[in-house]
Amino acid sequence: MEAILARGEAYEELDPWLERLEGEGVDRHLGGAADGRALVAWVSALLLRRPGAVALARLAAEGYRHLLSPLQPEVRLRLGGALLLHGLLGGGSGRIALVTGALWGGVRLEETPAARVVAQLGEAIHSWGRGRSRAALAAVHAGLAVADAAAELATWGRWLRCVGVAVALGRGEVALADRWLRDGLHDRSTATDLDLALYHILLAWRGVAAGEAGTTLEATEVAEALAAKVGVEWLVWAARLLRAEALGLRGEVAEGRRLVAGVRPLVQRLRGPLVTVSTAFTEAHLAAAAGDETSHRTALTRGLVEARDHGQRLWLGQRRPVAARLMAAALRDGIEGEEARGWVQGWELLVPPPPLRVEAWPWPVRVETLGRFRVVRDGVAVGLDSSAQRRPLDLLRALLACGGRGVRRERLADLLWPEADGDAAQRVFATTLHRLGRLVGRDAIVRSRDGRVGLDPARCWVDAWVVEERLAPLLACARSNDGDERQRVEQAEAAIDLYRGPLLRATGGEVWLLAPRERLHGRVIRAVARVGGYWEQEGEIERAITTYERGLEVDGLEEPFYQGVIRGWLALGLRSKAMVAYRRCEVALAGGLGVEPSAETTALLRDSTPLSRRRVTLPRLRR
Repeated sequence: MEAILARGEAYEELDPWLERLEGEGVDRHLGGAADGRALVAWVSALLLRRPGAVALARLAAEGYRHLLSPLQPEVRLRLGGALLLHGLLGGGSGRIALVTGALWGGVRLEETPAARVVAQLGEAIHSWGRGRSRAALAAVHAGLAVADAAAELATWGRWLRCVGVAVALGRGEVALADRWLRDGLHDRSTATDLDLALYHILLAWRGVAAGEAGTTLEATEVAEALAAKVGVEWLVWAARLLRAEALGLRGEVAEGRRLVAGVRPLVQRLRGPLVTVSTAFTEAHLAAAAGDETSHRTALTRGLVEARDHGQRLWLGQRRPVAARLMAAALRDGIEGEEARGWVQGWELLVPPPPLRVEAWPWPVRVETLGRFRVVRDGVAVGLDSSAQRRPLDLLRALLACGGRGVRRERLADLLWPEADGDAAQRVFATTLHRLGRLVGRDAIVRSRDGRVGLDPARCWVDAWVVEERLAPLLACARSNDGDERQRVEQAEAAIDLYRGPLLRATGGEVWLLAPRERLHGRVIRAVARVGGYWEQEGEIERAITTYERGLEVDGLEEPFYQGVIRGWLALGLRSKAMVAYRRCEVALAGGLGVEPSAETTALLRDSTPLSRRRVTLPRLRR
């Protein structure tokens, strides 16, 4: 068996051995001093030919036990490599962690370059499997630094590069993947047919990640032919799945879906989370492209449940924007929210457009500016009381007051340091901008280019941005009775609920804050009037009352909102509540403006016209 495995081709020659194993039982073949070598051979053979076999689980469990016992160094490394592949294809993250821990234990026992390289391979596979993509890349780099220094470690270096390419492609780092793909993965002088099949699988994935359907289709054709030649079904599955993605890229979505449906018998035989999760997500992606929402949701749920149950966040063929859309859909629809958030964070996915609509997205940075000023980084509030942070926080506030995106550096410097000369102000600005990047934790969130500064809306959530975005459709068009008006009203209603107080109210009284603060406040007031009037006209009186009351929380001196509340209670036949609202209006106007309610407000309580015959008009606001 070892000779057949070493050739890297014609693995069907292993089948008589595997039939003998299944016929005679596992225990008969694990005795004697050659236990470790036998385990490597049996586990490797089953992974290549029958990864779904019941015997594999028994052998792998025995392998984990042996890995923790004294073994020859070479056997330990080969057994560790085989068990890592088993964990990746079918064992789950817990088993990969166990193998990796044992390999690091081996490093402590025998400090050799080979032991360290294989331990780093385990670290890379474990981090990759858990979706900790940045840590996986770090382990690949660390392992290659050792492997590339010794020719005898070339095989382990090849495996590290394979993992590195997969992680880089999942992160959308095509240039990094290209570098590793060029570094000897397809050297025909040393590569076996198995190596070349795997190389073309990675090349096909690279085509998917780069949006190059033609490259992917060519590579999958070669990969499947090689996979069939060597007799490895999971490589056949991978080639077909990537071909389905390529067909989707080319607009042949129906054909891609048929191809995915065709691999289901393979999936059932292979089992394992890499296969089941990847197939489910590709199915979900193509279903969404076809407009089949039911199939999309079903497949997405299945994939996330499988990922959760096995502790693995791997999708062979992952394209970063597509993965982001799937996770956004899961978060929007309440499908395995914790798992979807973990996928987003581990793979550092960027929120798909329009970004501010994905409520539950785990933003790296959230900034609250309405009613209070708070910066939350990776779920933890940043302390804002330190005097050392005053300047970067002032810069952040000024940036947000100016809209937060594409603001000229000179304008910000003039607002914050008007007394400084140009060069001095720019030097202070550069230092403060760098400190702001450190404060929010990630320099990529604060972008400075071509003399303009802004926060990246794909990485940073700002409540004022959400309010503005949701108000805009309603306030940008005249009142209408079309089908979209209700949607515009409901969006604005959500914005009104999010508006907790004036923009950056608690941070200071700088003159440059007044105009943007008043502008946003005025837009919210106009939206309240429009939304309340809409619900009145639609006969949804209680909803109208709620809207007007919310408007009074925003500005308790807006008499038209009191009028709306009074009209609502009268329409519901609750005159006593209408009188209470009138008294509140009297007290508020007297205390705030020194005036009495207008004749129009007073007339509401005297009007004998049936409310069902009154014409609803938009409130006339003070501003």
